[in-house]
Amino acid sequence: MSGELLNQPGADVRVSVYHFDYNHLEHLCRSTKDPQELLSAFCNLLRPISSSDTIPLAVPPNRKDFSSDEPNGRVGFTGTSGWLYESAIATLKDAAAAPENDMRMLAVFSEGYAPTSTTAQDASDQAIAVGIPVFPVVLDWDLYLQFPLGNMTLGNGVEVQDPKDPSRKLYADVRRQRMLESLGELTGGTAFSTPK
Repeated sequence: MSGELLNQPGADVRVSVYHFDYNHLEHLCRSTKDPQELLSAFCNLLRPISSSDTIPLAVPPNRKDFSSDEPNGRVGFTGTSGWLYESAIATLKDAAAAPENDMRMLAVFSEGYAPTSTTAQDASDQAIAVGIPVFPVVLDWDLYLQFPLGNMTLGNGVEVQDPKDPSRKLYADVRRQRMLESLGELTGGTAFSTPK
């Protein structure tokens, strides 16, 4: 698959891979056409981030980190513990600083959860400033709707079936997933998701 992607006729396609977790961002491979190097970077997504070679992340001014008092920085029961929008901002800055004069795009894979008050608008401001559209991919939509942990009873959100009582209506709170999807529209990209 990576070979097909990297060897498009008439195009010079290169891929960089970044990995974020909590307040760490790691650049796993620079812009490459080498399928083996790309495969190695994808395999390294599964290992913990080494603290020796990371890109610094910061919560934007007037935003708050809610994870400072939580063990391992995790807030709630679902999603990653990573600084999602801070990682997108830092990735955009890092990509724009590269010397190549190429057209760039950023694909972000996440469930949409983040332990800070930073928003998609904060990340989209940076994307627009550097001219890089963002293509968010919302992970685990189907699992979240099947097992809604954060549901609302007032009729807001997406209606789902209560696994314990099929006659009862639950409404999954999908604000975080919708915010991540909005990053595509705000930057000229397109949002994707796992099956709904």
